[in-house]
Amino acid sequence: MKTIFSFLLVIGLVIHGYAQNSTSNQNQLDLIKKSENQNKVGWIFLGGGLAMGITSLVIPNSYDPYNGQSNSGGLAALGWVSAISIAVSIPIFLSSGSNARIAAKLGLQNQAINQPNPLGTHIRSIPSLSLKIPL
Repeated sequence: MKTIFSFLLVIGLVIHGYAQNSTSNQNQLDLIKKSENQNKVGWIFLGGGLAMGITSLVIPNSYDPYNGQSNSGGLAALGWVSAISIAVSIPIFLSSGSNARIAAKLGLQNQAINQPNPLGTHIRSIPSLSLKIPL
């Protein structure tokens, strides 16, 4: 039993090690795409909620002028759905901003020195700290 458990543990660790094979640049691009999608969805929820809210304010309370039946149930439902839609857009915008800040990556990499080199055409590079902010 111990050998089977040990064998499965080793196989699981090997599979898990290969599953974590991704570059930081790809993670940054994924976060940027995720942030853009969340921003778009947030605007859709906010715009839809505002449109439904304005519609619920414009619709009159009685829809039949002859017998005066009330329209308040539909107006209340439309108002609540618009309020919920606007409230849902807030955490989506916050998550989008969080992903955009995570994508702004602080990394250490070699940067080329743009100085004339009298010994040849080889461009020198030095390690430098860079801040990348995707726009």
